[in-house]
Amino acid sequence: MSERLNESLFLLLDQITDAIMITDLTEKILYVNSAFTKMTGYSFSELINRKPEMLQGVETSSETRKKIAATLQHGHAFDGEILNYRKDGRSFWNYLSISPVRDQDGQISYYLSIQRDVSVDRTMLLLRHHTEWELAEVVALYRALSVTQQILSEPHSGVSVSDRLGELCDHLTQMLHVNLVYVGVLDRQGGRVRVLAASGPSRHYVETLEISDDELTEEGRGPAGQSLRTLSTVLAHASDPSLQLWRDKLERFGLDSTLVSSASTESGRKILLSLYRSAENPFIAGVEHLMEGITKEIAAFFDRVETYERLQMIQSYRNALRAFQRSLLAMNDAAEIMKSLVDVIATHTEVSCVDAFMTGTKDVPLERVHVAGPLAIHFLQLPPPHTTAHLHQDGVPLPTQVWQTGKKIVIINPAQDESLPSLWRIPPLCDMGVVSGWPLLSPRDNTVFGVITITAQAGDTFSQEVDVLIEDMVQSAALAMERVEARREMERLQQYQEAGLEAQHAFLALSDEET
Repeated sequence: MSERLNESLFLLLDQITDAIMITDLTEKILYVNSAFTKMTGYSFSELINRKPEMLQGVETSSETRKKIAATLQHGHAFDGEILNYRKDGRSFWNYLSISPVRDQDGQISYYLSIQRDVSVDRTMLLLRHHTEWELAEVVALYRALSVTQQILSEPHSGVSVSDRLGELCDHLTQMLHVNLVYVGVLDRQGGRVRVLAASGPSRHYVETLEISDDELTEEGRGPAGQSLRTLSTVLAHASDPSLQLWRDKLERFGLDSTLVSSASTESGRKILLSLYRSAENPFIAGVEHLMEGITKEIAAFFDRVETYERLQMIQSYRNALRAFQRSLLAMNDAAEIMKSLVDVIATHTEVSCVDAFMTGTKDVPLERVHVAGPLAIHFLQLPPPHTTAHLHQDGVPLPTQVWQTGKKIVIINPAQDESLPSLWRIPPLCDMGVVSGWPLLSPRDNTVFGVITITAQAGDTFSQEVDVLIEDMVQSAALAMERVEARREMERLQQYQEAGLEAQHAFLALSDEET
């Protein structure tokens, strides 16, 4: 009877339009209905046995959390709002009505929580209480969010990313009546923000900016640095202590208040959107969530671009593999095979440099067979690699490292790797995101007889799919060179046999003459 009653109860709760959650005394989630999974984006299995704190984030009020805990600890029901986060990272205002469920002895057994997304209600309340000027600000930001979605809807419409962001900045400048708007990116390896697009009468201000997310540096202590660290929206004015470092420059460009927001892409890059206004037209508080929405749309655009570019890159390497395998049919020389491998990769992909070395003897310098790509001339200035590491005093070249280990080596941010020669720490090599080396192994005895290195600006160039395709090309080259060597061995053997036969015939002829 009890099991049928529970089944009927859960069936009833599942049909309620409000989100329902039941937890035990340790806050472990025991049940959620369909409305709850729809509101949060999490599945039933992702929520069960977890705690409600999984829905909280950087902007969730710690005071509200303490108030909820204290109220329930005293055995009372709680009613109020809290900022929660969906599975996709979007925030929403959640109205909670949490009631203790007591057993026959009056002891609390469970907590029943009825929840509802009231983000729209809060926005409407904001609209009712603002002045006409403030109302116009909110409406403008809503329109800006809509325009952002329209402009950035397609990642590959024939317009470059910088041009698309430039178009967006132009629209935001006009719609939001700002003196400056810019979009920047902080790559996964950190460093400083790169400004990708800017617009407005004071756009030259960005030429003076140096921004980082490192709070130990001056460049990371401003509103932008704070936003990058917390992935939140920050409103600040020139008089605030956080802008002291930039105050004189702001005054020189006629800027006073700034509204800055950050969001992260799926690959870990941080997107920064900054708006600036003069003292006569300051930003208002209470619109941070709208600014956050615009920034997240820009981050989502970068996700689509990166996905498209990754697929294009994989296709490029597939084309390179097919072209290389076709070219092998007409090749009869090992050096020619290596040169073709280098040229095919450099031609069909967007890497910065491809370099190839060979040798057949230990304790001798590796011989460069071919180098190609935009930075080829700079790679010619690197110290010649040797098969023995101790002969190098200014770092160990990557080809040497690969030769010695007989394994693939990938170095992310080579400028920060002290094992490499010092030239990797000055431009343009210091701007490279990754360098990788592959050994060419003999199919007969697995010995190394060649090395190929590929250098690219994007640190995530060598994805799993690309890595497999390059491995296929390297193995194809090794097999082709093995076949060339086997053919030459056969030719040499045939020549020895023919020479032996000729000598034998000559000897027999000489014997016949003597007899």
